[in-house]
Amino acid sequence: MEINKISQIITVSTGTTLAACEAMLLSEGFYSGYKPVEEDASLTYARVLAERIPNYYFLQHGGIEDLCVGGEGVTSSGQEFTLKSAPRSATGPDLRRMLVGSDGIFGHFKNVTVRIFPLPQKTAWGFCLLDHVSEASEFLRNMLTSFIRPLFLCVIDQEETETIMTELGQKTTDKVAVAFKLADLSALLEAKKEALVHMGEELKHRFYWPTRLGTTEKLDELLLKPKFFKQTFRKNAELFLHGADVENLAEKRLKRELENMAQLKRLKIAG
Repeated sequence: MEINKISQIITVSTGTTLAACEAMLLSEGFYSGYKPVEEDASLTYARVLAERIPNYYFLQHGGIEDLCVGGEGVTSSGQEFTLKSAPRSATGPDLRRMLVGSDGIFGHFKNVTVRIFPLPQKTAWGFCLLDHVSEASEFLRNMLTSFIRPLFLCVIDQEETETIMTELGQKTTDKVAVAFKLADLSALLEAKKEALVHMGEELKHRFYWPTRLGTTEKLDELLLKPKFFKQTFRKNAELFLHGADVENLAEKRLKRELENMAQLKRLKIAG
């Protein structure tokens, strides 16, 4: 593994596990910004890149296709290639995005260069407690359009809210909550919290900021789950598609993805 602290990138063999890379980064004061939805200690970069496994922290850091900035590999025909790491490129199709998620049909990386980030000084979970799901959409829209990017967020219903609040030793009668995780420099994180509270004052939004020792780890365990990740994607669609048939859009998107997968398989067989 080769780390460049100035450019904030690391080059690793794709046979390296994410856990090993994360441990090394933590010892250097960095982290990958990538927390895969699939939890597996043996998960390697080769598999992550081939399958494009989603990132819980995509709202702040993007997916693995965004974090990958270059690398060396082999095409499906056996030709070696090098994709140079560059901040910007205007050389035609983005070959990185073509390879990531192709399941090796077009080729695979042997070594990959990915972005890394300095460890945040502070992380904090917050809850915006609301009476109706429509208020949740308004809160999320205000948050994201104000460029406050959480590591993760999800909208949880009354039953889930009660369960989580009970785990935290709190009682609530709220019907819906937005749970979100912030990470930044201490002063900036506090400023974001103040900004969210200020934006919510007019709408009478109520906030709860857990501060008890060990709460962050407990909430990571409770909320960083695939079912909440799926809810996040659905809610993002609802935010900016007023009047659109979200269910129909999702069905069409799934159908298109299945057709693309079938086409890729045909290409692989033909090759």
